[in-house]
Amino acid sequence: MATILKLLMLLIFLVSCSSALAAALERSAEDEAFLRGVNRSPEERIVQIIKETNTQNRRHVEEIYSVAETLLKNADTFDKGVRAYRRGVEADPWNMNARYRFAELLERQERRDEAVDHLKFIYDHAEDERIVQSALGRLSALDQSFKEAVHDVLPSTTYPRKPEIVVVPVGKVNRRYLEELCVKLEEVTDIHFVVGSAIDPGSPDRNAFDRKLDRFVTAILASPKDTKLKETLGNLDANGVAALDVETKVRALTTAYAPDISPNEINSSLARYALMRGSSWQYDSDRLLDLLAKTFPSKKPWVLGYIGLISEDLYSGDGNWVYANSKRNGLSIVSYHRFLAVNSQEPPSRPMLIERTVKAALGGISLITGHARCYKPSCGFGYAYSLRELDRKKIELCDVCAKKLAESAKEAVIDA
Repeated sequence: MATILKLLMLLIFLVSCSSALAAALERSAEDEAFLRGVNRSPEERIVQIIKETNTQNRRHVEEIYSVAETLLKNADTFDKGVRAYRRGVEADPWNMNARYRFAELLERQERRDEAVDHLKFIYDHAEDERIVQSALGRLSALDQSFKEAVHDVLPSTTYPRKPEIVVVPVGKVNRRYLEELCVKLEEVTDIHFVVGSAIDPGSPDRNAFDRKLDRFVTAILASPKDTKLKETLGNLDANGVAALDVETKVRALTTAYAPDISPNEINSSLARYALMRGSSWQYDSDRLLDLLAKTFPSKKPWVLGYIGLISEDLYSGDGNWVYANSKRNGLSIVSYHRFLAVNSQEPPSRPMLIERTVKAALGGISLITGHARCYKPSCGFGYAYSLRELDRKKIELCDVCAKKLAESAKEAVIDA
């Protein structure tokens, strides 16, 4: 019975490592036959794709754009290509690159107002700075009123001296996102936020997938009733397991509990594992707080503290991950890694990305200004243990915490 359970656990683990990529990397013969659209016109293929496939996971919707690009190459079918792009954008509204291409086509057809609407959508929602800048460039050329309105979006650098918190980019962080985040934090807290000089976080400290595999192997080796894996790896402790490379551990597991798995299946699982592993690196938030402390050993009287902002995943101690970590010495580190659309499995939305980051940062602001976290779950100074809890929080402070923060800011003004 124990052997059967171990085999089931192994299969579940291998499936968990590969299932997310399998959908993206492999298409079945039926899918390929469907996409070829034998004996169908381009328009019929597009209608078929929209009506009969799951466009939500975009397994087939890219075919629409492929058909559209083919139609665009011929002057006689150019208008049909533009209509095909419209159908694609309607089926796949959060594909910012396709929407930008569609806006370009509309502009070529001198449909400027419609192009502007799509470019504004990109500017308001896209998370990728490159496409935001591209949309902004076209908007500035097409809509003078928008160009003038944008000037006051970003924070000014000519503020009079007042209490401020410095937001420090840790590694590569989207500059526009940083500046918009500062504006939103200032709206909520009435404290001036400025963007500081970036610091290098160094190499990642651990890999989440490696950690999961190590715990799995260690648990099996610790079982007194299990001997198959010990015959291959020996009687290793957690440190010994961690010292082994990934391939050794996966091959040992399959040899012990799934001997019928073919070498090709093992190699395929290893390849997928390697891809998943590449996006699972994490940084030690406590180490980054120490790095902030060394980088900013002292602060001006009017500086309330420093918030490090990183796009990579964080953890603390033996925990799996954290949104943020703070110390009562004016330092905090915040990660927006799990808020990005590619990780949250949601449509891209820069406003939502900023709102969630503000909520995560507010908990740190409470500590760096010398106040305890609020016990009210809806208050911005409360702590959220999940994305659902974070979304339920308000992007504002309760009356008690707002008063405490105002007093801290007033003391900083007096000291300055």
